[in-house]
Amino acid sequence: GSEEVEPDPTSLFALKATRIQARFEDLQWAVTQKSFPYLEAEGRADVIVEDAQVSLALCVRRAPGINGGLEPKVALTRCDVKIASLDLTMEEHGLSWVFNALAALLTDYVRDYVCESLQDLLKDRSQYLLEPVNSLLAASWAPLSRALHLPDVADLPPLDEDHESEDTIDLVLRAPGALGVELQERVKEGASSLVIAGLEPQGQAKPAVAQLGLSIDDVKDAVLVAVDGAQCAGRDRDDIVRRVTHERRPRTLRFRLRGQAALRRRAVSRARVDTLELFPAGEPRELEPLGLRLKTHPTIRRACAIAALVRGTNDEVLAAEKAGVVRGALLCACTGRPRLWTSEGDATPQDIGSDVLEAAKEAAAKGEAFSVTLAPAPDRQLNPNGGFPLFVEDGLFYARPGSQLVSIDGAIILPRAPENLVKDRLAVAERCVVRDAYRYEYLQALFEKKGDWL
Repeated sequence: GSEEVEPDPTSLFALKATRIQARFEDLQWAVTQKSFPYLEAEGRADVIVEDAQVSLALCVRRAPGINGGLEPKVALTRCDVKIASLDLTMEEHGLSWVFNALAALLTDYVRDYVCESLQDLLKDRSQYLLEPVNSLLAASWAPLSRALHLPDVADLPPLDEDHESEDTIDLVLRAPGALGVELQERVKEGASSLVIAGLEPQGQAKPAVAQLGLSIDDVKDAVLVAVDGAQCAGRDRDDIVRRVTHERRPRTLRFRLRGQAALRRRAVSRARVDTLELFPAGEPRELEPLGLRLKTHPTIRRACAIAALVRGTNDEVLAAEKAGVVRGALLCACTGRPRLWTSEGDATPQDIGSDVLEAAKEAAAKGEAFSVTLAPAPDRQLNPNGGFPLFVEDGLFYARPGSQLVSIDGAIILPRAPENLVKDRLAVAERCVVRDAYRYEYLQALFEKKGDWL
């Protein structure tokens, strides 16, 4: 049988096949002793695999284009093979009984080796599928992204995440014309780099920095490390400048922060709350489309999250996307509605969406500015890899102080759940969600409704 694996927002395809059974007969085997007396033996074996499962996911990532800019790329982001039972029987040798006894003792190691080998084989063979898919993807990306509600290319996760760091920031600049960032060359120990010397007051880089919760002083002297995903290391200055000043948009510039700015970035990335203006103040007006689609957050049920950024009928960018709203963020408040978390029950897209729409209409009718307040979710998904130590405090489960285990394989852990049951489920789980309890309590105190405030 098969069932869908919960995909990420950039998923094109996700599948889990379970209860797989297979029998491999007459496999050749060989044993070589690596120490004295250096015995060698070979023969045939039968392998029976039962209750195996394979989980696959294809997602879209961004990568540097051959001719500059960014391109979407389909990547195999999940490839897990698990085997519950593997029976290995060696035959046709005088010492088969010895080897069978050893194989029984080493079953777990043999099973892990087989799983890893199958995973490597699937990953290797997937390239034959992905190469022709990626050759067609660039041309068909616009209609595909609209149909599947996928982000813009610049907003996709990077294909190569080795260079991701809390000390780096990405400035995504979409408007044509000047970028509004002043770069100057700096040479240190014979190595040249480009650093931020300043931001133009009216340029598009300044608001992009502000949306990250940083000031001009925070990014001063930040080192340019990549342009549209292409690393600057090893490139000459003229090549980097050509890439930065190319007219193609959006342009994504990655900078590495320095000193105290890097430390502040770490704190900002964990705890910031952003208020983004969707419409400025002006004359009373009819409400324009916000361009937001909401969903109840899967583990923070008291809040709604941004499910998608909707575009107009002619693919025009609407208010939320223009303001820099991102998918997955928690919707915490808006103009006229200072608290959008529920105190009881689930925050549904219908109820919260109705509140937001009503508040936006009120602001438009009065000619007032309208803003939304967003925060990164304090929950993150992990692969438990066979489980990890837990301790219980006030009926809640923690991996360490402040790090609360809130769900296992999509099932919410209720307070005072049986401890043995939670630990047993975690030991065989494929995914779990851990919450930064301190950040959650901070957001809850700020944005949970206190009675009827309408």
